[in-house]
Amino acid sequence: MEIPAGLRASPVLQDEAGRTWLAELPDLILAVTHGWALEVDGPTRHGAHALVLPVRWAGQPAVLRLARPEPPTLDALRRWDGHGSVRLLHANPQGTAVLLERLDAERSLTEVPALRAAAVAGEIARKLALPAGPDVAVVSVDPDVPGVPARWVDLARGCAEDLADDPARLLVHIDLTRENVVRRRQGEYVAIDPRVAAGRPERAAAELLLRSVDDRPDGGSARLLREFVTAGEMDHALAWRWCVARTVEYWGWALTAGLTEDPERCRILLTDLADGTRPGP
Repeated sequence: MEIPAGLRASPVLQDEAGRTWLAELPDLILAVTHGWALEVDGPTRHGAHALVLPVRWAGQPAVLRLARPEPPTLDALRRWDGHGSVRLLHANPQGTAVLLERLDAERSLTEVPALRAAAVAGEIARKLALPAGPDVAVVSVDPDVPGVPARWVDLARGCAEDLADDPARLLVHIDLTRENVVRRRQGEYVAIDPRVAAGRPERAAAELLLRSVDDRPDGGSARLLREFVTAGEMDHALAWRWCVARTVEYWGWALTAGLTEDPERCRILLTDLADGTRPGP
């Protein structure tokens, strides 16, 4: 099977481990589809980290997700058991191939108005916030990055200091974008493609807001953040600090990766948050 050019070009797969995984991916596809008696019955999809194939498993619709080993993610999927997340059906021991329930791939939160999407994502982030196991890495942020205006780095540094040493260890989907929340055929929205860390659900707000900059409502990103935390019964001040610190960190990474549109989105998001009502301690 030909690996999509977009997956090969993903910035997160350009290190040695990523290139090795891409080179081994065709053999993995053959081994898993034959070993599990899967029949591919539709076009492949991919994100930045994984390849997804629609398949039939014992006559039932499912999807095969292939990614680099992610033991904490596999454990989280088992523990969530379909509550707030896509349901895990089967997996290989390494966690490089997982079989998941098939969702309505055309019905993600990108098709939903931004305010409603923020509320749905907030509810999901709360559902996923189960106690994390000892092998799940704790959320962290390093906003001391080159190329970002000093105003934002200074603000983010203060936020990061406030966030340090938080003892909370709940499961967090740290890539909870609108693209990564998809509708079940029965109508419920659930998270897909989890990247798992241990912390508080407020950490999940940053990626959602960043990917919603282009169609944010009146009131801007600050209004979306309020909708997210209200729906998820979260701490607004904590979510605000995570958004600022994480957005500055990502801005620096985006500049290093040569991205051209995301740095401007980061600037817009930070301006919205700074111009809105700043939360207290």
